[in-house]
Amino acid sequence: MKRFHHGLIAGSFAPLHRGHEVLIQTALQECERLSIFVFRNPDWDPAPTPVREAWLRRLFPEAFVLAVRPENLLRWRGAPSPTGMPELQSQLPREIPEKSAGPSAYARFLGGLFLWAHGRPMDALYSRAPAPPAFLEALSSYFHATTPTSPSIPVERSIVGPLTGIQSEALRADLHGGRAQCAPFVYGHFVKRVCILGAEGSGKTSLAAAMAERLGTRWAPEYAREYSRASAGPRGKLDFPLIARTQVLREEALAGEANRILFCDTGPLTSLLFARKYASAPGSDLEELAARPYDLTVLCVPDFPLVQDGTRPDELAQFEQHRAHLDELDKRRSPYHLAQGPLAKRIEDLTTLLKKRGWIPD
Repeated sequence: MKRFHHGLIAGSFAPLHRGHEVLIQTALQECERLSIFVFRNPDWDPAPTPVREAWLRRLFPEAFVLAVRPENLLRWRGAPSPTGMPELQSQLPREIPEKSAGPSAYARFLGGLFLWAHGRPMDALYSRAPAPPAFLEALSSYFHATTPTSPSIPVERSIVGPLTGIQSEALRADLHGGRAQCAPFVYGHFVKRVCILGAEGSGKTSLAAAMAERLGTRWAPEYAREYSRASAGPRGKLDFPLIARTQVLREEALAGEANRILFCDTGPLTSLLFARKYASAPGSDLEELAARPYDLTVLCVPDFPLVQDGTRPDELAQFEQHRAHLDELDKRRSPYHLAQGPLAKRIEDLTTLLKKRGWIPD
């Protein structure tokens, strides 16, 4: 039997970092059940509450994770109590306290939310620093008043150590400098994705690799080339949805290893255009993948002699591919940067654009 029956950790997790992980792992070891409440008022735009909820669920599937947002509170008020105890519906808070709210407001918020969700007080409250005495007194008083027959008053468990001392505010100010303090998939959320599109032989791979080397980051190679060489079949037989899905999965895996920016050699949109040309029907899943948003789209212009590798089309077909990309981007009203001229010029032009956007230091 573990030390506590039901513990609670509450916070913004903006962002989720190694200190939070140590705290949650400790609580899981000590508690039969663990609830994690994630909220922030105002919310954090770079990673809103649903994103942070997904991080917590991915790392700690055994915990009960509750994302508290104003719209959720409104929806829960109109729904039956999760405990089947209608008398506890009145304990559901009406709003999320702001950061400047006093200890009593936070005690009512956490205490009421926990009672509404579980029908009893928590046994332990975990934090990365000792809670203010006024807050603990207010929380104890709240539970005495609302559940006078329950002897369970939470024990404060402040887990203090080198990792739990990570300051979220400092990390928010320099996410890229502090990326080692976050799980790779958490840091990957803040990495800019630059998708480099274009016809075959238009210099996409050369530009993606050169930009990654210049900026000390990663790039996602084109999976379609690897797949088509392995399949060695006619293009009409290629599994374009599989190509697009695998490309996206590889991008997401590499984002956590990148430094500020991930350069993607092609994207699902190219798979869609090829499917339209060579397959009977693209399918809704491929259409959905092709709508995947990128932070910047770069279209390489085939303005130099085609280098034939034995798999590429002739220059007329290459121009048709380029025209198809242009037409599709314009149809979707997707802004894009044209990469033109020799490779050195393309690198300088794109580097200048990234600096103007503030994505890389001057």
